[in-house]
Amino acid sequence: FKSSTPKERVESSGITIQFEPPYRIYWQYDVNAKRYQRQQASKAHLTEDGHEIVADNVAIVITDVEILDAVGRRRVRTIGEGDAFVFQDGQIVEGTWRKPSPSERLRFFAASGEEIVMNAGVTWIEVVGNRKAVTIND
Repeated sequence: FKSSTPKERVESSGITIQFEPPYRIYWQYDVNAKRYQRQQASKAHLTEDGHEIVADNVAIVITDVEILDAVGRRRVRTIGEGDAFVFQDGQIVEGTWRKPSPSERLRFFAASGEEIVMNAGVTWIEVVGNRKAVTIND
């Protein structure tokens, strides 16, 4: 079973995520490679050893994020459930994330309630404090 019914999947060329200014992340879908490329500051985001950051699945968890101090440390709620987006194969599925307890794995579900099956390969999870931080690009 693929991640959702056809009516739950919507075409998308990429995602923009606005973190604290000036941190804007963009995931661009590469149709030929069938992967997403992560961009930061309008150029490819690279690892320390110079490799481009790419993913086969990009999931966005929307959850409670609280700034704890002037340094910017945060408390992020990772147990429970909330809204989510999952990007695969140039398409988006809007649904929910669930993690009932610390010992259980994080799982994603389409609006129909069916679990989203991730593509084999790299899955990158972005965590944001609200939906306004996420822009879906056509």
